[in-house]
Amino acid sequence: MKHIKYDIVYVTDIATMNSGGNRFFVELASAMAKHFRVGFIAGKISPDAFNMLQASGVAVYDGNIYDNCEFPHRCPLRAFKFLIYVRKVLSNIRFCLLHTNAHIPNLFSYLYFKKTISTIHHLETMGGVAKAVQWLEVHAPRLVLHTTTKLVDRAIVLPPSLAIYARNIPRLPERGLVLMIGRLEERKNYLVALAAFGVAKQIRPELRLIIVGQGSELKRIKDLARQLGIEDSVTIIPYVSEEEKFRLYSKAEVFLHLGHPEGFSLVVLEAITMGVPTVVYKEVPVAQMIKVGHVQRVNMDIVEIAHSLIRPPPPGGQLKQSLSFIEIYRNLYELLLLRDNKRSCS
Repeated sequence: MKHIKYDIVYVTDIATMNSGGNRFFVELASAMAKHFRVGFIAGKISPDAFNMLQASGVAVYDGNIYDNCEFPHRCPLRAFKFLIYVRKVLSNIRFCLLHTNAHIPNLFSYLYFKKTISTIHHLETMGGVAKAVQWLEVHAPRLVLHTTTKLVDRAIVLPPSLAIYARNIPRLPERGLVLMIGRLEERKNYLVALAAFGVAKQIRPELRLIIVGQGSELKRIKDLARQLGIEDSVTIIPYVSEEEKFRLYSKAEVFLHLGHPEGFSLVVLEAITMGVPTVVYKEVPVAQMIKVGHVQRVNMDIVEIAHSLIRPPPPGGQLKQSLSFIEIYRNLYELLLLRDNKRSCS
């Protein structure tokens, strides 16, 4: 392994196709392998992510460290073991550019600050050790900070997808269908959404809510729906395929997303490209960057959100223009090498 050289090495704690940010990272590495020699280091790789990387010719280093751990910050001892593993791999290979992803891997920009791009998808609200790690992550030295919010002066905002485009699926909206997609965790504010949905349903009894996702908030969501007396109008689906997801977009009267703190939010962008009336928390970056008539930005206010479900924004047309990341990324890679006189390849 000592003599192996890569143009780009990607580092993430958990590589999976089940969430927007992680899926983007796997897709990015696979796409760049068409143009560069690519290595990929992870503490856990799901079978579908591994298959995509391997089929693309990416050299995969799987530490198999987070075997039964869903969130790395909840397994601090394994996180420490992961750091040691990544350091060992990086010490035994040569590379031009390092792209790290997620809170713990981003700390490697302290060791390789002349070679590193870091991706921060969102900031956490938790305290303790996780808060300290996040502070180090935000203030780490690096060539470029690829992030979804302007954390530092040199931050840039790029969409977390190689190409977003309108799917060739006709819009067949079903009256009263509200759709939410995202991991069932506290920062997605599902409890606020349920409270607003309950208020709106008093005015529009035909409203029904479909939530696609799984996570630690499942019990609290079910309990609140039961307390509000709306459990018969709320359906929770743990997982759907990409095709099924876009079929749901096509049927939704309105798409609702209240994530905060939130990254770019791929699901919001997908809903927008489909022309789905979208109600989104005003601080979500994609809602700030793409302003079209079928998107309504709201405060984290139950009455305001409820009003948006009672009278959602009008439907829009599908966005036909592709939003491509790959050319921007390739240009960035070449710019960094030129700026550093290719010293980062040594």
